Amino acid sequence: MKYLQEVEKFGYALLDEPADIFDVNNKGNKEVIFDVQFESGVNGNSEGSRAFQKFSPSGTVSGALGHNLPTKEVYGLFTDNDKRKSAYFIVTKNGVIGTGKLKQTSATVADGGSNVIVLRYADVLLMLAECYAEKDNVSKSNEYLNLIKKRAGIEEVSIGDVTLIKEEIALERRKELVNEGHRWFDLIRTGKAVEVMNAYFTRTPGYNGITISELNYVQPIPQGQIDTDSATKQNEGYN
Repeated sequence: MKYLQEVEKFGYALLDEPADIFDVNNKGNKEVIFDVQFESGVNGNSEGSRAFQKFSPSGTVSGALGHNLPTKEVYGLFTDNDKRKSAYFIVTKNGVIGTGKLKQTSATVADGGSNVIVLRYADVLLMLAECYAEKDNVSKSNEYLNLIKKRAGIEEVSIGDVTLIKEEIALERRKELVNEGHRWFDLIRTGKAVEVMNAYFTRTPGYNGITISELNYVQPIPQGQIDTDSATKQNEGYN
């Protein structure tokens, strides 16, 4: 917690508008703490990212691959007055949902200029809210949580129960950090990955009885790596 509090002293701040965070003309803004940087049209289009191409719904742009699209379920968590709903998503004319956090910056869609944000100040504030909840300081926890809600333009909360405020923080992390790669690790960290994912598979058509277990918390070690060192053993469940 003390390291998160140190970050508060460094001059980072929430932007007033969620849409401005991912504006390609506003890179390196005061909310961004660490990002992986890309630029279109440099060195024969070799300095860009394929993320926009990969994560755009198929048919929206030439070569779009439609990987890792937001679900209708997560989109439905956002009320219409939540400014993040239009800032963080796109919706095609066919009702397919895509991320609005990546922008097309070049006619060459595989040469994207959107930086990939790894850590931003909103994440730090939500982590602080969680830390205060763990210390049973619900007043400070509400205070930090409401900084995110206020920026989004949604109703602030005053939750007195530690369990309930932890649940509200988890929900706000799911919304604020959607498509930034945090959700799976949040579920593992809080011990809810198996429960949440298996429930999702059960209620969602197309998964046909798929389930996960704690063995899926890690991935298999590539055989080529195992072959370089006889002391390396394959992770349990992948033999």
